[in-house]
Amino acid sequence: TLAWATPEAGALGCELELAILDATTAAPTRADIPSRGAISLFDAAGNRASSAVIAAWRAAGFEAIGTGTRNHFAELNRARPGVNDTHHFTTFGIDAQVHAFDDTSMLETISQHAVVARQAAELGGGRPVAIAPIVLGPGRTAADARLHTEFGARWALESIVQLANARCVERVTYFQLHGPDGILRDTGSPTPLEHLFATRFEHSVPSVS
Repeated sequence: TLAWATPEAGALGCELELAILDATTAAPTRADIPSRGAISLFDAAGNRASSAVIAAWRAAGFEAIGTGTRNHFAELNRARPGVNDTHHFTTFGIDAQVHAFDDTSMLETISQHAVVARQAAELGGGRPVAIAPIVLGPGRTAADARLHTEFGARWALESIVQLANARCVERVTYFQLHGPDGILRDTGSPTPLEHLFATRFEHSVPSVS
């Protein structure tokens, strides 16, 4: 996976975000992992890694390390990272369809993105926040046809604006790159979402990977 993902990220000008599930204290050699990007460590359920695991990865030379949850903010609140641990950032995910799936409701709940981001920063002891994955469909593996329409691009843009305004979000990872719920589509012309992510934002907006 790394052999494929590393040049893919380089070709697109994105940093590589690695989510390590069931992370243990047996950290890999630092040279085996690309240096341009960050790593989030989780237990087998996708929630916070233990203090011992984080310390072992730091001792192995990894610096940009996060933990928290790959799930929703509620899971982060239930199993909070240790404030005195040595990770750099706090991670959690956002799903557009946790509470409702109609267009109006999904757009209305975007106003809460900045709210939960700031709360995550507080739970993490003031550490910066990384939000990944951010998905439009009902779950990480479920596709939603609206992703490739003007609605999908609008939802993503408003989310980016909210998270930028939170002033605590350091990293974001939207959707997938390929597949049914992927940003890139072989349609002959860019979709609204592709066009959005190809645009250079003029203001202080977190880098999108």
